[in-house]
Amino acid sequence: RVRFRYKQWYQRRVRGTLVSYIYYMLTPTTPNTYWVRNKSPHMHLWHGGSSQVHLFIHPDGSLTKHRLGPDLKNGEEMQVLSPGNVWKLSYTTDQTKWSIITECVCPGWEERDFEYGDADSLSAEYPQHEDIIRQYCKKKDN
Repeated sequence: RVRFRYKQWYQRRVRGTLVSYIYYMLTPTTPNTYWVRNKSPHMHLWHGGSSQVHLFIHPDGSLTKHRLGPDLKNGEEMQVLSPGNVWKLSYTTDQTKWSIITECVCPGWEERDFEYGDADSLSAEYPQHEDIIRQYCKKKDN
């Protein structure tokens, strides 16, 4: 007879949802996201379709780039952690194809922990990235 024992190694009391998962699909008609910031970290897991590029602007102004996809030999990753409080965006590498990922958020996603980037504010804060900021910021009328 086998007896299983376990030790609880992590517990956190939070208000709201402890963890949430969503599927996020980019398509030929919506091949990119906008610059957004979340308070909580997100784990992005690639599932299929076109590879994706994920860009992060960190609070210190550095920009990091990750490629999600199946081509591990050429530097793609199957998953990437988006830290909390960074500006992030993603786009497909082939804008004629769809791409799907899962986002896992812990603690769970809350609308109050999310914001769209404003092109003028972000460009003033990170002038070295102004071109890409303006290219992917949500327009004020959307």
